Amino acid sequence: MRRLCFWDYEKGLAYANAAFVKGETTWVDTNYVYEREYMYALIMERNLVDEGILYFYVEVFDPDDLNTSYLVVVKVKDRQQAYAIINSIKMK
Repeated sequence: MRRLCFWDYEKGLAYANAAFVKGETTWVDTNYVYEREYMYALIMERNLVDEGILYFYVEVFDPDDLNTSYLVVVKVKDRQQAYAIINSIKMK
């Protein structure tokens, strides 16, 4: 099976547009694009300082199917723990 190139114009444009739309969400403190060899994600982070809680909304994409996404919500008190969880996500 041929793996799709992330820089394929149409799929890349759709991915970039999705990232821009996510960036316009006002309740998110930080957002960024995350990329590993077998997984792409849009990560939206919200820090509730008063409660001492960090929320990460991780929209995960398989490189072979950028039209389908999965949402993972991570609620932690420590940013390193959140990144450990995000780094452990595997697409099957």
